Parts: sequence; C-alpha cells; structure tokens
Amino acid sequence: MRRLLAGMMLIGLLWLPVVVAEPARPTKPVLAPFEAEYALFKDDIEVGIAERRLVALPEGRWRYESLAHATGFIALLVPDHIRETSTFRLHRRQLRPLEYRYDKTGGSEEEHYDVVFDWRGDETRYAHNGETFPLPGDAADLLGFQIDLMLRLRRGRKYVNFTLALKDGLQEYAFRRKGRETWPLSDGTLELLRIEQIPNERPERFTLWVAPSLDYLPVRIERRKNGKLTAFELRRYNGRLIERAEDEEEEEEP
Repeated sequence: MRRLLAGMMLIGLLWLPVVVAEPARPTKPVLAPFEAEYALFKDDIEVGIAERRLVALPEGRWRYESLAHATGFIALLVPDHIRETSTFRLHRRQLRPLEYRYDKTGGSEEEHYDVVFDWRGDETRYAHNGETFPLPGDAADLLGFQIDLMLRLRRGRKYVNFTLALKDGLQEYAFRRKGRETWPLSDGTLELLRIEQIPNERPERFTLWVAPSLDYLPVRIERRKNGKLTAFELRRYNGRLIERAEDEEEEEEP
C-alpha cells in the first residue's frame, strides 16, 4: 500500500512542472499598426483616394495619418492634396489626443491649421489663430476620433460621445449603434455595425459602418451637409483587397 501511495505521489510530482510551466495565452494589444486605403466619393461619384495608416511612436505615442487626393480626370481639375495627422497616446486604455494638423496644398488656395491638446495646462490651443479653449475630458480631433471610436466599440459601448476640435472651435458630437448589415464581398461577406450621429445644431450628419472582424475599423464613412454627400469607402486593408458586391442586408438593432 505504501508503495502504491509513493508511486501515485511520484506521478503527481512529475506532472506538476508541466502544469506550472503551461504558457499563458497572449493578450490582444489595445492597438496595432495598420494600413488602409479608401475610395473617396462625392455624391456617389468616385473622385479620389485616401491612404491612411496607424504608426507606433516612441514613448507610448501613436500617429494616425491620412493623405487624400483626387484621381483620374478629376485630378486635373482639383489638384489639391489633403494631409491630416493625429498624434495621441493611450491613458488607462483610453485615447488622449496630443496634436492634430491639417494641410491642404497643391491647389489655388492652401489651408493649414494645427490644434494642440495640452493636458497639463488643461487647454486646447489653435496655433493658426491663437485661440484657446478649456480642454474637456472627452476631447478628440477629426481624424483620431475614429481610432477612439474603434476602442470604445471594442469595449461594448452602444453610445459614445466626443467633443471634437473643429476648425472653428469645439463641438459636442454623440453617436449610437443603430443596426447591423452584411456586405457581400468578392471573396465572402463582411459583417458590419452601422453607427449614426445623433443630430446636433450643426448642419452636417455623419454615418459610419464599422467591421468587428477588423477591430471595428470604419469601412464606410458618410458626411451629409446641405443635401450633398461625401463618403470614404474601404478598398484595401493591410494589403487585403476589399471589393464590395451589389446586394446588402440590413437588420435594425432593438
């Protein structure tokens, strides 16, 4: 009997290191670099492209950048290049903007403006005109808010709000999940969530479609103002071609 117990203890000791040494499952990073290319539409006519990428910087900072320009015959009429850059860091797994820069060049009228988010001084500074505003805790810029939206939706949020730093000052925006859609692609389907802006006093309205399988990356962004439509639609993600077919299915969320 003693030999049997000793044998069982020996077997247990032999198994113990295996259990202890089992590697932990790797946790998914909060953010990961990516590259995306969008087609640009004006009133359902494709007029250009926008190339976007998220880059990790030293000291825990990130940069999200976008370069948009016209293509084809339209480029002869509208030679503008629009470059946007949003620099931010993560604070307790939440996005804190640091600086946003907008540069339009190449055409007859150039335009530049720069917004600095000073979290120590608790103010938002507009470098192009010298204006300053108190810095709200939900501050975001026009480009970086898309990354912030992705992070919040990943945490299961159905309603999100931002104070966006626009060219002419700060404005509150709120968005909510409105429904689900399935987009047929040339190589399968893509499940999406439709995110709609809750109306405020400004004339423009935003609608976004995001893909949970792509970390809630916006696949289509629409901006409607005074009856005119501007839209971005994803064409390529990290080298993968995203080619949308004709039909789509919609399902309203309760």
